[in-house]
Amino acid sequence: MNRASSPAGKHGITRFVNGRIAEEWVEFDGLSLLQQLGVVPQMT
Repeated sequence: MNRASSPAGKHGITRFVNGRIAEEWVEFDGLSLLQQLGVVPQMT
């Protein structure tokens, strides 16, 4: 399995079988993205 995350608030897990992608899960964190862009204030 491979875990990845990006500054855009997207996180994913990829499962490989025999060197090929068998499954992939992606989670998008829109709140974090909007906070990074300054659209929504960050919680203190």
